[in-house]
Amino acid sequence: MPPLTVIDLNEAGFWQPAPETRLFREQSGRMAECVREGDGWRLRRLISTDPRDYLDPALQPGQNYHPQY
Repeated sequence: MPPLTVIDLNEAGFWQPAPETRLFREQSGRMAECVREGDGWRLRRLISTDPRDYLDPALQPGQNYHPQY
């Protein structure tokens, strides 16, 4: 059943495309979920088993992220 709304869901331009997200895995074992912003990446979430990674200011959510391939 379609949602009941006063906005026409078929109207062009109503929905915004979802931002591009990517999960980067580093050799150290941690993973970083990032969102594309312009030509770079911004960190959304960090996944790691090392507590020191969460204390690193460069790995806080919202920081610019430079993937290490």
